[in-house]
Amino acid sequence: MIKKILSLVDQKLLRFIIVGCINTVVGTAIMFGLYNLASCSYWVSSAANYILTSILSFFLNKYFTFQNKERSWKQVAKFIINIAVCYVLAYGIAKPVVMYISSGAGQKIQENAAMLAGMCLFTGKQRKALDTGRKNKKTDKSKWQRVENAHEPIIDKDTFYRVQERIELIRSKHLEGSKPNPEAPKKPDNILVYKTKCACCGGSVLIIRHHTYSDRFMYKCSKRRKLTALCENKSSYEYNEVMDSVFSVIRQHMKLCIEKTKFVQKMNNRKENILQYDIYTKQIAKLQNDVRRITANKSGLYEDYREQLITAEELCQYQKEYESRVNEIEAQITELLYRRSLYEKDFHIDEGWEETVNKYLSKRKLTRELVEAFVSEIVFTDNNIQVKLLYDDFLKELLEVAEEREVGSNG
Repeated sequence: MIKKILSLVDQKLLRFIIVGCINTVVGTAIMFGLYNLASCSYWVSSAANYILTSILSFFLNKYFTFQNKERSWKQVAKFIINIAVCYVLAYGIAKPVVMYISSGAGQKIQENAAMLAGMCLFTGKQRKALDTGRKNKKTDKSKWQRVENAHEPIIDKDTFYRVQERIELIRSKHLEGSKPNPEAPKKPDNILVYKTKCACCGGSVLIIRHHTYSDRFMYKCSKRRKLTALCENKSSYEYNEVMDSVFSVIRQHMKLCIEKTKFVQKMNNRKENILQYDIYTKQIAKLQNDVRRITANKSGLYEDYREQLITAEELCQYQKEYESRVNEIEAQITELLYRRSLYEKDFHIDEGWEETVNKYLSKRKLTRELVEAFVSEIVFTDNNIQVKLLYDDFLKELLEVAEEREVGSNG
């Protein structure tokens, strides 16, 4: 029965408890004996307990509890630093706290209580210094301990050794394949960084090698292999195909900008569009005259008020009505100015956009500067990519104007 109980208990834990009990009894006897019988001071008694029991604890735990036979000055230094810090914290904190709590008691009672409290805080701090991480160390095969006939065999020895040989073969092939290959191409610079986005999870899409030291590179979702944020987008996108697609979209965008701008300029030089430009000019001039007239009438309201032709309430009411009317007319003028600008002979949707297009029109391949100048976002969907550009709204407006001119010329 006792053997069964012992088999359920961790032997290392049991040995640690035994050492802790021995250490506590010895330390208590030394500390309280020196203080109460030999009349030593608080710090001398506690320090003697600390030094002697630390040495005892080190050797008992090292050779009995953890059975660590490694000889290392680093291990000893680590233990000394750990114990010193624990001592200063435990006994340094215990005394002022106990003195404060038991301020009405005698000095001897206070210091005995402080030593007891310090010992409680100090006990159990050594294990971390003694456990040298042997669980994380891989034991060499030459030191393995083999116990024959410990249980019924699951497989026969021949099968076991064949499996071991197979594992070793696979391991050696993997190591061989993982060796650096100087002839393998380097991973290309990701010029689309911070522009890519997975349509499934919203994560970044990054460049990876197709397999170890392959000359093929793919774009894949960065969260595809993370279990915490598993992405359902299993598609891979060839690096060169992505580069070509993005450049093609930018190239087509610049081409349309140049072609459609020239087309609208050509159409605006036709007689009917020049006439439309003049109509807008006359409408704008009429509305501007209305604004000047209303503004003059508004300025005369105060004179009417001074001559008592209108009351203060009527003055405020008329001023608000005039301001409202002026705002409406100015909104109409703004709209007409915009409409008239679309019929100018030297037509431009946005000069900054056209300058950017002319600057990069001669590019023959995708570059980081080209991406920064035009690309807003690249969304990777299932087996497809969607390129969003910074000037898409300008292009949309330009295409609408060009279509309007084409319809007007055919009509």
